[in-house]
Amino acid sequence: MNNLLQQILSLFGNNGDNSTLNNAINSSEGTDYGYGLREDKTQKGLGYFGEIPMTGGPNDFMTELGSQMTEDEGEFHFPLIVPTLTREELDHLASGKEATNEIWKKAQDHAVMRRDQGKDPFAHREEEGKTPIPEYLKR
Repeated sequence: MNNLLQQILSLFGNNGDNSTLNNAINSSEGTDYGYGLREDKTQKGLGYFGEIPMTGGPNDFMTELGSQMTEDEGEFHFPLIVPTLTREELDHLASGKEATNEIWKKAQDHAVMRRDQGKDPFAHREEEGKTPIPEYLKR
């Protein structure tokens, strides 16, 4: 291990093992909330809205509902639960129903917009759970 790396690790209280380095690397890839991994092997997160209760039971919830599309460059992973969804669309997904064409379009548009801005389509740690769930539309 080179001297600079040893100095950096000493700032984290590392005493020669690599566990601190591994933890620092893993934390930069996303917080592990115990939800498992996405298809692209990154940690599943809280999503933009946080845990949204599903109608199936008291312990059922959704956070991101990861999906993917194929482009010329390969697979592109993104969440279906994005800030542009209405309350009715969130309720539709929370009931366990498949995404409608409108939900797919909103999610894809949001993912492409974020990618074009140089951002990950999934909520970053500082964005997770920060988006308020929208109110019902007045009819």
